[in-house]
Amino acid sequence: FIVGYEVFYYLDQSKNPFFGKINDVFSKIQYWTTTLEPDDDMIEVGIRAIRPIIGELRMTGQDVIKKFGSVDGYLILEEVLGKSKSELKLNMPFELTQKEEEKIIKISELYDKIPLQYILGHWNFYGREFKVRENVLIPRFDTENLLETVINWRSGYKDILDIGTGSGIIALTLGLELPEASVIGVDISEDAYRLAEENRKLLQAENVEFRLGDLFEPVSGEKFDLICSNPPYINRQDMEKLDWKVKSEPSLALYGGEDGLDFYRRIISHAPKYLKPGGLLAFEIGSDQGKSVELFLQEEGFHDIKLFQDLQGFDRVILAVYQ
Repeated sequence: FIVGYEVFYYLDQSKNPFFGKINDVFSKIQYWTTTLEPDDDMIEVGIRAIRPIIGELRMTGQDVIKKFGSVDGYLILEEVLGKSKSELKLNMPFELTQKEEEKIIKISELYDKIPLQYILGHWNFYGREFKVRENVLIPRFDTENLLETVINWRSGYKDILDIGTGSGIIALTLGLELPEASVIGVDISEDAYRLAEENRKLLQAENVEFRLGDLFEPVSGEKFDLICSNPPYINRQDMEKLDWKVKSEPSLALYGGEDGLDFYRRIISHAPKYLKPGGLLAFEIGSDQGKSVELFLQEEGFHDIKLFQDLQGFDRVILAVYQ
């Protein structure tokens, strides 16, 4: 029984979050073996209490879902087991192997310190897997609204510019969805530039090129049918309130100045020199920024300005034409 006590003490001290279910039993055993001098009857009671638990110590898929929640739990299981969500659901309940448990435990140790996307090293966007890395903005579902809007708005784009390309999700998605177009993505961050290049090679997007530099500097003298951007647009006040996971991302890709609108002003003021006649300028915007960005566009001579909402009904995309 002494060996049994030591095993349970180890499990109680372990970083494995899934052994918590035996804590109540362990506390009783600790009482029997340390507070009182145990007799044979007490030891027998302790052993009977342990036996049902022993078979439950192997981590299960349900444990992972309970620990991380349904969304992240299934993503983690997909990563560790190499199976789809539908396969996992079909096979529930199931136990994990020791190696699978070890991988889950390693993820758990990082989960409250690092965003899951950075832990996994990749993320799905617009139906494709992209590499993700610290110091580069994490792809977000909201940005798919921008892509769907510009792709469906018109056809025949030949030359496209993506400003602030980050991991390359916008430029690469446009290049792959519009194979007749030539796409350039620019970013001032060397980390972003390198990651975008890795994703370009991974997805074999031959019609996409990435350049390092600030806004329009890398494309001086060139003209485009479409200029799109998901620029940094969080204002100073909101930056201070961000969740720790968002704060783990580079502020360079988040902070848009005191009012969050600095990059819209800069891009809009220079865009006319880089757009072909009838060219389209498209932005992702914060939910409360539509009217301000619309005013900037009007002041620079843009017309046919249209706002589009996301699934929650918030302003998320703005388009404008320049003649």
